[in-house]
Amino acid sequence: MSEMTWIVPFMLTIPFFILLHVKDVLKEYKNIEEVLQQFHELVEENRIRKNKGAQ
Repeated sequence: MSEMTWIVPFMLTIPFFILLHVKDVLKEYKNIEEVLQQFHELVEENRIRKNKGAQ
């Protein structure tokens, strides 16, 4: 029984930490999305430049 009383508060805190982590991950995901967008734009510019150079 004493083991259960120790585990219960621990189990209750886990979802809280998961939610905090998910919030951080979503923030990071938005940042990564912006970076990927910029990266795609750069790749597109390089492709256009290479095509102009090849012609």
